Amino acid sequence: PDKQNLEDMIQRVRILSIAYYFTDNPQYASKAVELLWVWFLDNGTRMNPDLQYTKMAPGKNNGSSTGVMDAHNIPDIIDAIGLIQHSPLWTKQDQLGVKLWSTKYLDWILNSV
Repeated sequence: PDKQNLEDMIQRVRILSIAYYFTDNPQYASKAVELLWVWFLDNGTRMNPDLQYTKMAPGKNNGSSTGVMDAHNIPDIIDAIGLIQHSPLWTKQDQLGVKLWSTKYLDWILNSV
């Protein structure tokens, strides 16, 4: 993932989730869910949970493990989801999808070379 875009997304989801939690305004949850779908759930746009090709430089390398450092704040997403999880806009399927993504990401971190 692009470090700045990933950080921006996480910050936006965090702010939107907090806003929803305190206001119960579904517009905030709706936008947070949309961002989470784009980054973690939609097969056409989601970030791969292995980060294998992050920091790839065509002609120089096929990726770098430093992409994991750029993604250091991904766990903040779990806290944000906790704030919107009771919204009707966040479904059990969404929760399972993020759990599956996270499981694959953890497996990649623990077992990649």
